[in-house]
Amino acid sequence: MIEEPDAGFATDRLLLGLRAAVTAICASVMASASLPRKLDVHQPLWPQVTAFGIMTVLLLVELVLLARRRPWGRWRIPALAVTLGASALATWSLAPHHVASTADWSFGTTGWVLLVLLSGQRLQAVLALLAAHATVTFMRVLVLGPSDLEFCLRLLAVSVGTIGFPVAAGVATAVLRDIAERAHAASLEAAEIRTAEELAAQVHETRRERFGEIHEAIEPILRALADGTLAISDPQVRRSCEFQAARMRRLFAETDLVADRLVHELRQGADVAERRGVMVQLEPVGSWPNPPLPVGRALAQAPMWLLSHASKAASISVIGAGGELAVHVTIDCPVRPEDVPEPDLPGVTQRVFTDTESTWIEVLWMINE
Repeated sequence: MIEEPDAGFATDRLLLGLRAAVTAICASVMASASLPRKLDVHQPLWPQVTAFGIMTVLLLVELVLLARRRPWGRWRIPALAVTLGASALATWSLAPHHVASTADWSFGTTGWVLLVLLSGQRLQAVLALLAAHATVTFMRVLVLGPSDLEFCLRLLAVSVGTIGFPVAAGVATAVLRDIAERAHAASLEAAEIRTAEELAAQVHETRRERFGEIHEAIEPILRALADGTLAISDPQVRRSCEFQAARMRRLFAETDLVADRLVHELRQGADVAERRGVMVQLEPVGSWPNPPLPVGRALAQAPMWLLSHASKAASISVIGAGGELAVHVTIDCPVRPEDVPEPDLPGVTQRVFTDTESTWIEVLWMINE
């Protein structure tokens, strides 16, 4: 599958922009928090300063991570726990008449800090953590008061803004993230379809070329046999037919799904020779990658031709070692070296040795070239 980089890049940019926007809002809320302006109303002061300092540090860490485009990762859960702990410290140390007032800075700030830490997370997690933050304040009211009707109504009114705005931002962020992910998935699916179409076109073109080669090689022989120009009793004609049959088997074998395509194609040629009564021994030695299609054809062409000239016995060795892949073929009869077809591919070399009783051929491909 081919993934279009533009789709992933656009999605990452959108999510990064959403994260930056939420962080900017949180920084603005922290900068406008009432604590620095109302230090004198808090007794004791240290819980408020400690909680405010913790959230400021978390915001600074987020700015660093955002600049480096890195997530919180495994530190997200500890940071969320520390944020809720700081919120509880600030809320539970407030005097009763300051709860849900302008002095209660943590009630309006903690939700945005949580939203920053939950950037990129699902909406369920955002709602759960914001609910936990609201529970901290509600439990404080139930336990320490005040809990009269007027105060409860004021608390609910204040909660609409302090909790509602982060919730709305979290919903918008989650929706936009889902849209981005769906757009990315749709883009990948489209790229996958285009890839499949391209592969199908390449396979069709390869098959068309393969059948074209078979047609060009076989048709003249069949026509000559039909009109009597060639006689099947001629040994040379039989060898030519056998070579073309082995070649056809090799071309058809190129589409087979096998671990070692070269050895598989050589086995097809050996099978044709064995049908003629030739004992063929095939031995692969070592290891090698599947050669490209043109290289595989160049490695198999001369061995196939030589097998068609074997009388009673032949041996094939495929050796892969030291960055080389070699095909050795020995047959039990002599042939003229100049008659052996030469590979017409750079990087593939061939040697032929013959005597009065046998012929040996080596076709060599340098894998690393």
